[in-house]
Formats: sequence, C-alpha cells, structure tokens
Amino acid sequence: MAVGILVVLMGWGIASWRAANTILYPIMAGNTDPTFPTLGHQIIPVTAGELARRMLSAVVSPFWLALYLAGLVSLGIAARRSADPTSVHRRARWIYLLPVPVLTLWIASFTRAFWNFGPPSDELLTRYFAPLLLGLALVPIVMVLREPSTNVRRERVNVLALAVAASAFIALTTFDTPGRLANSWGSIRSGRIFDTGANDMFAFASTDYANVRNAIPPGSKVFSAVDYPHLLLDADATVHTLDLVGFASDTPHLPYFVGDDAKLAWLATHHYDYLVTMAPDTSIAMYHATHAQENAKPQRFAAWARPWANYVSDWSGFVEHLQQQFPDRTTAVGNMLVIRLPTTMSAVNEAGSPAAP
Repeated sequence: MAVGILVVLMGWGIASWRAANTILYPIMAGNTDPTFPTLGHQIIPVTAGELARRMLSAVVSPFWLALYLAGLVSLGIAARRSADPTSVHRRARWIYLLPVPVLTLWIASFTRAFWNFGPPSDELLTRYFAPLLLGLALVPIVMVLREPSTNVRRERVNVLALAVAASAFIALTTFDTPGRLANSWGSIRSGRIFDTGANDMFAFASTDYANVRNAIPPGSKVFSAVDYPHLLLDADATVHTLDLVGFASDTPHLPYFVGDDAKLAWLATHHYDYLVTMAPDTSIAMYHATHAQENAKPQRFAAWARPWANYVSDWSGFVEHLQQQFPDRTTAVGNMLVIRLPTTMSAVNEAGSPAAP
C-alpha cells in the first residue's frame, strides 16, 4: 500500500516541486508567501464545527453517496458469492482501516490550507482528494470481481453490471455530466464534434506569443505575468510566471506596497533579463486591476478577494510606471509588454534618467 501511495503521488510531487519548490503543495508551503492575505493571517475564524461542515460539503453529494451505496452493495454481493463470507468482511475492514483515517486527515489538511478562501474553497479542494476518494469507493467493486463463482452465466452478468456501474459512477463523480452531455449534444448537432482537437484553442493568441519569444535573445531569464504563460515556453530561455499576484515567488519574496524600486531590485537580485507582462487593464485573467476590484465586491468573496485586489492594483501600477520610466526598453506586442530589465539599481537610475540613451 505504501508503495502504491508513493507511485500515485510521484507525478504530483514532481510537478509540485518544479512549480512551487515543495513535493506536497499546498500541505507544504514551498515558495508561497506567508504574508499573502489568504496565507499569512486568519481572515475567517476557524472553528471545529465549520471545519466539519466544509469537509462534509466537499464529500457529501448525490454522486458520491451513490458511489458509496454501490460499494456497500458490492460488499454484500462479494460476501454472498464467497465460500468464506467472514474473509470478505475481514479484508474489507483491513482495506478501510488505514485509508479512511488517512483520507480524513488529507481532506482536513487541504480544507485548512484553503481556509481563508471561504466558500469557494469547496471548488478548489476537489482536485486534491477526489481521485483518492474515488479509488477508495471502488475497492469493494474490485473485491467482487476477485471472488470466484461456480455459476458462469451469473459471473458474466455480474461482471458486466459492475463494469457498467463503475463506469457510470466514475463519469458522474469526475465530470459535470449534465453540462457535458448538453455540450456534446450541441457539438453533434452543429458538427463541431468533428473539429474538436483539430483546432488550436490558443490560435488567436499564438502569433503574439511567438513574436514575444522571437524578441527575447537566447539564454535570457524571463519573468512573466501573462494570460497564457505556457505559450512563452522556449528551449532557449528560462521562463518563470507570477501566477496569482502576491501568492508565491522565490525567496526573499517579491515585495508589494513598498514602491517600484523594491520590485526592480528583486528582479535584479534574481537575475531576470526581461519582464513580459500584460499591459495594464488588458488581461482577461488575473492581472486586470479593474476587474479584480469589481470581482471583490460580492460579500461571498470579500474575505480574500478584496485584499488580493489590492495586490493586483499594486502590480498593475508597477507595470504602468515601468512603461513610463523605460520607454526605450519597452516593446508592445499585442496586449503584452516586453521590458528589458536593468540588471542593477545603478542601471535602473541610468535607464530612468532623461539623459539615458
């Protein structure tokens, strides 16, 4: 079991290490900034009752409950088919003895890690526990398939029924089935289904991002804050992304609310040659200050969205000031700005002076 857990976590651990300098983000903090509003201090009070409510809301749904019921029915079938029903019950107890408390602690850890996000955390949590919960719920079905039966015809019917049930439950618990069915039917009627996968969904932006890549000399180290950072990836350059403004960065962390020079000094200290960023108020994602302020107005998101909107505004102001301070170092490509960064603070002063070439 331990080997299986390590194998399952290995892919996530490698991706987490590359992205956040920790093998188990967000349980292990990695390069997240502890002063960020949702991390550094308590915004929403923590109570045992609220913790239990959030955990239950994450795992109790018609789909999950149906899968649990299928597991219990499967255990009953396995016990009836087995020549030794006691052995089935004993194996079931041992199979669940370790995973259930471990999974409970796992969900509790992630619920606590996302605590300050409030109700939206229910949506964020699913990706971290659903595969484990699904595997645990399917164990009884596997046990049924392993129990021998002398009735060949019944064996085939049972296997077929369980296979259909498992497939249906996997689909129901993993995907937004009603929405996906509606979209699929619309794609079939319109003929779009035959084009799915054939067209590049980022084709509308690929030219601008290709031009940005071509504008950056080989061997450069790039700090980016753009809507589609993966389109900047290039074998000849090192590309890092800001992602959620203020949430994470290499230590010492990128400073906010202390002026432009502090950010420029941080970029120089980490040896970035270029900054590629969305121009102010052009982002369709995380870097649009006006949208961030608007999205923070609903009370449901207020606890974390309002403090975060201030980070977005601070970053947007920094970009606007750079554009004004270093016009000769700034190239506009579509809605993006490619800024050749000064490598030292003395270079900042020289490049920002009126006499700078």
